Amino acid sequence: MTKPLHFRHSFYSSLLILLVLILFSFIFCPNFVTGFNGFFMLKQVSHIALMACGATVVIMLGHINVAYGSVMALTGCVACRVMIQTGNVLAAVVCAMLIGMMIGFFMGLIITQYEIPSFIVTLVVGMIARGAALVYTDSAPILQIGSLSVIGQGKILKIPIPIYIMIVCFIITGLILNKTAFGRQVIAVGENLEASRASGIRVSRTIIQGYILDGFFTAAAGVVFMARMNSGLPDSGSSSEFDVITAVVIGGTSLAGGTGTITGTLIGAMIVGIINNVLNFWSINYNWQSIIKGIIILIVIMVDYSLKKKQKS
Repeated sequence: MTKPLHFRHSFYSSLLILLVLILFSFIFCPNFVTGFNGFFMLKQVSHIALMACGATVVIMLGHINVAYGSVMALTGCVACRVMIQTGNVLAAVVCAMLIGMMIGFFMGLIITQYEIPSFIVTLVVGMIARGAALVYTDSAPILQIGSLSVIGQGKILKIPIPIYIMIVCFIITGLILNKTAFGRQVIAVGENLEASRASGIRVSRTIIQGYILDGFFTAAAGVVFMARMNSGLPDSGSSSEFDVITAVVIGGTSLAGGTGTITGTLIGAMIVGIINNVLNFWSINYNWQSIIKGIIILIVIMVDYSLKKKQKS
């Protein structure tokens, strides 16, 4: 099947942006040249990239999730607390994953059964998850998480473990989207909801499964992030959903649904990582960083919708 014009344009544009940013960073940021480390940057952006895996599926379905930061904080804190109570890394990870998937199931169920816009549902769930994280931890960091920190701070063959986890998750997502019936259903539902329903696709089930997968990757991000921080931080992840959505959309996934690839999302995540690193190297105030990234998101959305209109006309 021939790739649509929108995808080809977005993907190669994202690749060009990445190359230009790398060149720009080395030319105009002397500190970036001496302090830049590819593995370090990928490690820093790994939790964003993990959440972007799930976001790719949800956005390709034609939906959205703005609860990433809150759910990441809650699941990460649960992993830390379970680790302290049991001393078992596997139990901590599994508990976090189950909670993330349950939250995803709940969001998908409410969206499909009550036909409430996904933005509203995920916004409310994000508020609930943030409050739950603060209540669960008494608004205090969870310290002394033991060997759970190896997941975020350990290395294998001098490469940080979060990078391995990120690569595995991207491969899994790519296989799901390209090699399974569920992946084909995701694309079909995102392209045309009514046509998908008429062709026999169980649309509600596909959307719910998409959000469950999204919850799985968000929980994985929570575990990796807290392990990297060596503590459970209930107030962490604020506004991270904007980085996640930026990575996905810059990578060529259309907010209108039906179009996108996990490869593009990986490129988008790297772009977000470089932007964050450059802004930090320049000591740009956090508030100004929010303004700059907000402008980037707006421009990308405008380009996305203009290309979608051209494709239809």
